[in-house]
Amino acid sequence: MSAASAGQTALAAQAFIQYRRAQAALRTGQLVQAAGTASRAGKPGLMLGLTLLIVAGAVSLYYTRENPLEQWLRNTRFGTRPAAWAGDLEQELDELYCLLYQPRMRLERKDTWNHRLNTRYTAVWLYVEFPAAERFPGMFTLDATEVWRAGLWGNVRQQNVWTEKDFELDIGGRHRHDRPVYRRVFHTSHEGENLRSISGTLHYRPFPDLTLSPIEIEIR
Repeated sequence: MSAASAGQTALAAQAFIQYRRAQAALRTGQLVQAAGTASRAGKPGLMLGLTLLIVAGAVSLYYTRENPLEQWLRNTRFGTRPAAWAGDLEQELDELYCLLYQPRMRLERKDTWNHRLNTRYTAVWLYVEFPAAERFPGMFTLDATEVWRAGLWGNVRQQNVWTEKDFELDIGGRHRHDRPVYRRVFHTSHEGENLRSISGTLHYRPFPDLTLSPIEIEIR
């Protein structure tokens, strides 16, 4: 057997193992785990065909029409409405990974009691949820611009760079506990300024060996 044939056989064996694992996850309704297993099947090529099989099966079993995953399938080289990035393996996978691992970010405003001043004020909490991701050092960096309300009409902008070290892990929140969720609180300043919005760029790795394209964010 030639070296090339041996390599192809090993690659096929690896793909079959990952396919069976992804099938098992899919049967139990774990869509993201199934697609994630398929997407990490190996290099080179990252097994696009295998990923397509798993995601297509998940769509047909668990998702309604015009779901974003189904739309992604239509936009690939194998779909009925190929996008501009169709046919480029890296871009097709990048679009898929952004869809599967897209972080969810929100601001929540909560009434907070200031015991020292014996008054109540509104604190702003930033929550960042990472579906199907692993926790590890260097998981994400957020280049953020904070906009604070100053007075009746004015705004103040602050530039910051945050990592997971600048957040607390939200353990007891009202979310699923099979995914890391981070939180950060912004208190009203001594001048009475309060946070209005956050925008910027999120650099994020769901796994140590998978880096997503930079994600532009704006939340209010």
